[in-house]
Order: sequence, then C-alpha cells, then structure tokens
Amino acid sequence: MGVYRLHPLPPDIERDMLVALHVPEPFKDMVYGRGWLFKDSLVLKPVAAVAGDRILITDEGLSINKRYVGPVYSYDTQGLPLPVLRTSYTLKEGQVFLASPYPRSFDSRYFGPVDTKDIIAEVIPLFTFSP
Repeated sequence: MGVYRLHPLPPDIERDMLVALHVPEPFKDMVYGRGWLFKDSLVLKPVAAVAGDRILITDEGLSINKRYVGPVYSYDTQGLPLPVLRTSYTLKEGQVFLASPYPRSFDSRYFGPVDTKDIIAEVIPLFTFSP
C-alpha cells in the first residue's frame, strides 16, 4: 500500500520495473467481484521477465529462466478457485511477464503474459507502508 506517481513509459520496459495496467478483460469480474481491487483500479506489478525469457508454470510453482520465483496456487485465500495456467513458453517481442515477490499476488502466473502496449505507465513509489 502506498502513494505512487505514474510516469511515462521509457522506450524499453525492463525487469524489476514497476508498471501499471488495467485488469485484463477476462479477469475483471473475478478481481472486482472478490474485492481484490475497487472497480476500475489499476493493477501495479513488477516486470519479472521480458522478451526472450523462458517461463515455466507447473504445480510446483513459477520459474523464470530456470530460477524458481514462487508458488502457484489453485485457490485464493477465500477458498475460491484461481485460473489454472500450467505452461512453458518463451516470451516474444512486445510481451512481459508480471510477477510479484508476494506469493499470493494475482499476476501473470494466473493471467499469462502481458502485451507491452497494454501497459499504461511506469510506477514510481513515493511512500509505501504495510497495513
């Protein structure tokens, strides 16, 4: 949680950059319906992988370029099912993979890669805190 400033995207989106985007269309009902975000809120996520990086999502978890990143859950903390995305692929030019270090984050491990054209801005934290 915190206060953030949206900043125009640089020409190249890089790993670890914090970015903002709208909730991907197929997941809006789930995200807003489960109360994870207020309606029409932006999603803020770090870029974990860029074009050329290899993604592996299995029941054991998420790995990027053969490095374990974290778990992938079948159910959220309310016991409701999450999208099951078990796959392996290499990101193409114009795609990024968004993954938070927080294990319960709803990110690309559930909704897949994101087209860079769907990213609205780079996000600069001004002040952050834990609830």
